[in-house]
Amino acid sequence: MALTREERLKAAEERSRHNVEHKDSGGFQGKQALDFSKIGGWKKELFYKPKAGINHIDIIPYIVTTDKHPNKVRPGYPDYLLDIYVHRFVGASKSTFLCLQQMYGKPCPICEERERMKNDPTLPEDEYKKLFPKRRTIYNVINTELPERDQKVMLFEEVYSWFEGAMLEVVKLKNEYTFWDIEEGKNIEFMLTEKKTPMGTNNTYGQFFFDKRPAYKQNIYDDAFKLDDLLVIPTYDEVRNAFLSVEEEPEPAESRRREPETSSRRRE
Repeated sequence: MALTREERLKAAEERSRHNVEHKDSGGFQGKQALDFSKIGGWKKELFYKPKAGINHIDIIPYIVTTDKHPNKVRPGYPDYLLDIYVHRFVGASKSTFLCLQQMYGKPCPICEERERMKNDPTLPEDEYKKLFPKRRTIYNVINTELPERDQKVMLFEEVYSWFEGAMLEVVKLKNEYTFWDIEEGKNIEFMLTEKKTPMGTNNTYGQFFFDKRPAYKQNIYDDAFKLDDLLVIPTYDEVRNAFLSVEEEPEPAESRRREPETSSRRRE
């Protein structure tokens, strides 16, 4: 049946609005380790990207709200990062999954395959190492180099050893363990050096310096993304099917009809 003019225009507008809102998200991406629908969807402007040279940020803690926290920080207590192990570019869908073994001590099909490959003398040496999970850290940060009216909490994701590992060496040396506290915390200065390689860009962070900053009020917690609540804990079968590029069995229509609808929950 042909669409009416009103239906056609409405469909065109909705499609165009969707493309505008997701213009920076690239092509098809598979499942992710974080559920961005809870904060309004993945958008480029959500993320902080440091520049080559000197940078200044405040790390903003968040209040843990779930029992999914990988380091077992209890609900109601603050933390300043999400420290996760992920398998990236999994299968044809190029999905990203939390490593069930490294994160939660559960069987992981990718880690199982890695061990099988490790013990297979017919495979190229060290081929199995490609299947190790990658350690990454995610923070809530404010770019304090922006005008105050433009400063807002953003997400900053980086390879653990590049940023967190390098920063913690200075934290220990300078006894700056409360650098992320809302009242006693410090503004963080650091140098970023970018090195182009055939495999991409490697970031080197250094020259960390902790300086006094004004205290934040308690309501800054309301602006911080609840990082533990964004975690997507997959099932063994979900990871296995993606790894082997096996399509999941469709859910029976009868079951789909009975399932209640849910809506994306935005950040409070």
